[in-house]
Amino acid sequence: MQIPKVTPFLMFNNEAEEAIELYTSVFEDSEVVSMV
Repeated sequence: MQIPKVTPFLMFNNEAEEAIELYTSVFEDSEVVSMV
């Protein structure tokens, strides 16, 4: 049985870079695909 891939979509009004740093440090093999 394969583990399903999770693709979250996160939106922040403030402090987005700090939140992204936290999430990518917590989840193994995470990556930021784009930031607008």
